[in-house]
Amino acid sequence: MGTEEHGIKKPDLYVIARFLERLWTADRPIKKTRLQMAVGLNYGTFKRYLNWMMDRGLVTSSMEDDGSEYVLLTAKGLESYDQIVVWINQMIPQR
Repeated sequence: MGTEEHGIKKPDLYVIARFLERLWTADRPIKKTRLQMAVGLNYGTFKRYLNWMMDRGLVTSSMEDDGSEYVLLTAKGLESYDQIVVWINQMIPQR
């Protein structure tokens, strides 16, 4: 078996989709704490997924003048959104 990167053996595609969809719908970078609340994860799990996504070039972050860290979708993340989230929305009935 492969090693656990960031404590994630098999990432949950629904969690990744929630990240991508929230970032896609935003019209600007999102404050890290606001993103955590939007995707509904505890901080430890959120940080593992965020690092996993950053390592794969799906998202990036920046520190702003106010000292807050903001997260934004990359071009690769946008492409992933188109593939994953759209597929989930088409194939899995919404409640």
